Amino acid sequence: MAAKEEKPLKISAVSVDKSLEDWKKVKALYKESFTSAQRAPFRSLMAQPEEGKSSLTAYLTDSRKILGLSYAYTKGDITYIPYITFKDCPKDAETVIFSLLLDAHKGNRIVLDVARTISEDKKKARQKRLDFFKNAGFTESGISGKDFGVEYDYYVLGGKVTREELTEFTEDFWNSLDA
Repeated sequence: MAAKEEKPLKISAVSVDKSLEDWKKVKALYKESFTSAQRAPFRSLMAQPEEGKSSLTAYLTDSRKILGLSYAYTKGDITYIPYITFKDCPKDAETVIFSLLLDAHKGNRIVLDVARTISEDKKKARQKRLDFFKNAGFTESGISGKDFGVEYDYYVLGGKVTREELTEFTEDFWNSLDA
């Protein structure tokens, strides 16, 4: 008996705004994935400030199941990804989603942050996330920061960033959400 051939999973990257039928499901995933201290107001993420500067993206299967979301903010040649999360992904889907995200910002230095955790129950998940990012080519920047009481370590792909660049960049990012 021949093994059943699996159909490759097709994942689409879809811009999120109120015209997206499932935007409330994306909002629910955002709220369940990040603590209130980590979250910016969802309406600010959906506002899409300047064309090409920020993007809130949902990753959907052909059957419209939401597998994840990301938010990326670009200024100059730096793209900061403060939010990326996956949910109930089949095998290899996280890698496909991450590749779609990185390809959308190819040529930029890409920065992401990983919250430091002190609770034992979150250490394993944090390490798994770090291993995933490192396997994708991210390296430690040697820079850490604190936003709204949450401490982060920054990782970079595509070059180095200085503390000054990152400080100026993250201030611009948070100010853009208040606009």
